[in-house]
Parts: sequence; C-alpha cells; structure tokens
Amino acid sequence: MCQNCSEAMLEKHNWMFKPRLRSGAFGWKGSHLACQRLKEAATEIKNIARTDPVTAADGVVCLMERIWPAFQHIDTSSGALGGAVNWAQDELLPIVVEAPADQ
Repeated sequence: MCQNCSEAMLEKHNWMFKPRLRSGAFGWKGSHLACQRLKEAATEIKNIARTDPVTAADGVVCLMERIWPAFQHIDTSSGALGGAVNWAQDELLPIVVEAPADQ
C-alpha cells in the first residue's frame, strides 16, 4: 500500500474505543468495566488488522496512550486490571511490530 493511501486510511477510520477510554473515564470501582472496555478495544483493533495492518498499528499506539489517563483512578488491588493491560499488550504489540510501515 502506498504511503498516501495509508495516510488516507488513518484519517478516515473512527475508533469506537476512543470515547470509551477517555481521561478519567472510570472511578475507583471501575475495574471490571475497564477490563471489558480494554478487551473490546483489542478486539476492534485485531479485526482491523486483518485488512489494514498500518491503521491497526496506529490504533494500538492510540490505545496505549489512553490506558493511563483512563484507568488512573481505579483501585487495582485485585490485580485484574493489571492482568488485562498485560494481556492487551501481549496481544496487540505484535501488530505494531509487524505493520508494513515506514519508520
């Protein structure tokens, strides 16, 4: 895919997870919902990766940038959220590594 085509695809795609993972989106008891939203975001990105790996890689970067601001107020004493974030990184970082994009 040419660079101009991939840039056009990046501009056109609207990620569904962006409004759900905004800064301060979850309160201190929001661990379960946050894990669910993270899994939804990973599924969305993996579905896009099948047809457009460059856009999917951009989505992974966008998701990783949103994790801390969205989850900063959650009480993570159970470790569930940390496990979910670790799982998401393991699932999604290969998409970034394998994306056929220029540096």
